[in-house]
Order: sequence, then C-alpha cells, then structure tokens
Amino acid sequence: MQYTADLVGGDVFINCFYDDGERSLVVAEAKPLGDYSNYSTCIVGEDAYIENEPAVFAVRATGLPVRDLRATTQENKLVRQDVIPIKNSGGEVYAVLVREKDVSEMLRQDRKYDELVRMMEKLDQMVQKNGARTEPLQRDSLAAREIHHRIKNNLQMVASILNMQARRSDTPEIRSIFKENVCRVLSFAAIHETLTRNGLEDDVSILGVVDKVRRNTMIYTNHAEKHIDIQVTGADFLVPADQATSIALVVNELLTNAVKHAFPGRTEGLISIVLSRGTQYSSVTVSDNGIGFDRASDQKKNLGLAIVDMTVREQLRGRVQIFSGEEGSKIRFDFKN
Repeated sequence: MQYTADLVGGDVFINCFYDDGERSLVVAEAKPLGDYSNYSTCIVGEDAYIENEPAVFAVRATGLPVRDLRATTQENKLVRQDVIPIKNSGGEVYAVLVREKDVSEMLRQDRKYDELVRMMEKLDQMVQKNGARTEPLQRDSLAAREIHHRIKNNLQMVASILNMQARRSDTPEIRSIFKENVCRVLSFAAIHETLTRNGLEDDVSILGVVDKVRRNTMIYTNHAEKHIDIQVTGADFLVPADQATSIALVVNELLTNAVKHAFPGRTEGLISIVLSRGTQYSSVTVSDNGIGFDRASDQKKNLGLAIVDMTVREQLRGRVQIFSGEEGSKIRFDFKN
C-alpha cells in the first residue's frame, strides 16, 4: 500500500463492509511520503458512512470501479475518490481499495467555470441589447464539454445496471450476454469521455479510444481463471467522433469474440491490436494465437461478427478481411480517412 500511495501521490485505504450496508471499516491506510496528505491522524479503525463516501458503497453494489467521485473524509475535508473492488474467490465484493486526492484545485476550477458561464451570459445579454451578433464559441465549448460529460456519466450508469443484472443471474449464458453489453455501452462512453476534454473539437485519438476498449474488455470479459494479454500498437491519429464510435464498437466485438472463443481449454493467450494509417484508408487488425474458427459456419451464427460486418460496411465504408487457422485468427477492417 505504501508503494501505491507513493506512486499515485495520494492517500490509499482498504475498507471492509459491515452487514448493515451503510458503513465500512477502515482496516489499512498509507499516506504518500513527501507529498501532501489529506489526513493529520491515523483513521484505521474508524467507520466510513454511505452518505459521506458514496463511491465506496457504489462499488460494493455494482462490482465496478468508480472514479473521481466526491467524498467527505473523517476529518471533514472534501476529496475525490477512486475506488476498485476487492473480491473473494466467489466474485463477491468484501472490501475496496480507495485512493483519495485533494479537490481544492478542482473546486477553484469549478468556480472559475461558473464565473465564466455567468460572464458569457451577461455578454450575450449586452450584445442582444445593442442589436449586435457574435459567435459565442467559448460558451459553446463549455456547453459541449458539459453535454459529453453527462452522456458519459449516463452511459456508465447504464453499464453499472447491466453489470448488476449480470451478477444477479444464475445462468452463465445470461451473465455472459450482460457482460458483453456492458462492454458495448462502455465503448460508446469512451468516446464521450474523450470529447469531454475536447470541447468543440470533434476529432479524437484513435489509439486512446482503442486502449480504453482494451481495458474494458480485460476488466469485464476476461475470465479469472485465464491470463489473456491484450496489446495495442501502431500509429496514433485523429478520427471524427462518429467514426471513432463505430471503430470502438467493432474493436469491442472482435476482442469479446477472441476472449470468449479463441482459447478453450487454455489458461493463457495473446490478443494483438495493430493500428495502421493510410493515405485513403486506414485499418485496424485484431489477431490472436488461439485455435482459429470456421468462418463459413461461425459467421452466420455469431452476433458479434454480424455487428462487425454491418458496422464496417455501412458506417465506416470499409471492408472486413478474416484469416483463421490452427495458429490463430487475424481480422482486419479498414475505414475511409
């Protein structure tokens, strides 16, 4: 824990839960050496309550990581928490790992944001009163960020609900279907998360988007008993947001299929994603070292491959190439620049 606190430059805790669902107990802590800590005393042995630390209890309810949510410390300071679940062998969340960071600078930025919005509103009123017109680009940029931020949050909430439904199902097939849809929703959320930082800029980093899809796949579809490594390499370039959404969906389907079907009876595997930039068309190649598949029979009954084919043809104006054999599979799709 001390290494983790030093690495992230923030306070780190482990909380275990009471049975009442409204309290957790701080059982371990670490403060960053040489950096600012939000605590003047040790809080091991103290309780954390649901109204003060909602992220902690949201993780217990959903089993999903929660990031950048406000909380109030035992010393009555405002912080933001990143929380990830600690699960037992049965997949139940019995504790959480919490990282806290000071939000004083964020609060100052929020106040500047509010002041800027009020200033732009007053400016618009003055302009309208004088009968002149102007392009309120700065205000529109702020509004665009806020819209994308809200969409991202809503999509993440949908993903959390789907994951809760998966956990409550007793049928492995149903759980798998829910997990696949969690990844689909989060692939859309990844685009809006990027656009939250871009404002009016409508282009996003293809490498950043694909890497977010990779991380989501490893979290939500990678089986605990298997060690499947997913790597992303190649060129990074900007693509329009609507195109990035389609690319993210296609990559998600290909990764989900590979994790689910490429390594039966094996405890480890490798999936590689390569991004290539071209003059008229660019491409993404997803390959694995699994057992391969029969394209003629599998493509007809595989929903993921059907989504891939339709999305590439209709949305990306490209084509899909599939190579599969005993040494694994390679699927390449291209899209118009």
